Amino acid sequence: MKSKEACSKIVNDLRNQNFEFSYHALERMAERGLSAIDVVALIESSSLDRPIWNSKNESWNFTGYGFARDLFTIACVYENDGTLIVTVFWE
Repeated sequence: MKSKEACSKIVNDLRNQNFEFSYHALERMAERGLSAIDVVALIESSSLDRPIWNSKNESWNFTGYGFARDLFTIACVYENDGTLIVTVFWE
């Protein structure tokens, strides 16, 4: 959902650590050596202040740094029951 309202809900959920990882996101994290701690570090940085709508995948993307010291992105969607991180990838 592209709306600013959905983006606001995602940001709120991420800040409150009220989100889930998709199976795909967990697979990509394992492949890329990223952990949930890296994702939380990205969330706690100023990355949530710069959401980018990805029209191809219909997700809100947030890019920043975790403990990995390299730039990466989390792609999120808001569904009926809350925020889902659908994938993670290196920039």
